[in-house]
Amino acid sequence: MKNFAYPLFFLSVLFFADRSIAQPGAYIIGGHVPPAPDNKRVTLHVFDPISQEKKVTAMAVTGADGSYRLGYIFQGPELYTMTFPGGQEVMLAVDEGQNNIVLNISPDGDSIEISGSPDSEKLQGYDQFRAKSFRRLVQPTYDAMKSAGDAGDKLAGIEAVAAYAQASEQRHGHFQSQRRPFAVGKA
Repeated sequence: MKNFAYPLFFLSVLFFADRSIAQPGAYIIGGHVPPAPDNKRVTLHVFDPISQEKKVTAMAVTGADGSYRLGYIFQGPELYTMTFPGGQEVMLAVDEGQNNIVLNISPDGDSIEISGSPDSEKLQGYDQFRAKSFRRLVQPTYDAMKSAGDAGDKLAGIEAVAAYAQASEQRHGHFQSQRRPFAVGKA
C-alpha cells in the first residue's frame, strides 16, 4: 500500500498544480532552488500570524535544474510561507496585482532573491535587518551570559544583562529610525 500511495500523491500534486496555473487570474510563483533531485516538492501555505497555522494553498515539484512554477487562486492580501526541498522557508506578503513573483534561492541555500512583489521584498529586507540586528545586539549578550554561566560567574552574567539593557535603551531610537523603510502598504 505504501508503494502505491507515493505515486498517487505525486500525480495529484501535478494534476492540481497544472490546473491552478491554467486557470484565468491565477497568481504565479516560480524560480530556482539549489539543484535537488528531480520531483521534490515546493509548497505554498497561507499563514495565519496569530494562530501560527499554515494551510496548504498550492504545490509544485522541482525540475532537474531546480526550477519550479506553481499557481494559485488569489483570494485577497495574505501572508504566505513557501517551503523548499532544502528545508528553507520563505515568508511572502502578497497583495493585489502581485501576480507574477520570482523567488530564487542561491546555490548555497543561504540567500534569497524576490521580485514581482514589493511587499514581499520589504518583508524579506526587514527579516534580514532583524537577523543582522539580533546577531549584533542580542547574540553577544547570550554568549556572555552562557560563558558566565559555564564559568559559574553569576556576577559576570548579571553585568552582561545590565550592559545589554543599557545598550538597548540607547539604541532604541536608532532602531526605530532604521525600521521605517520596511513599512508595507501604499505610499
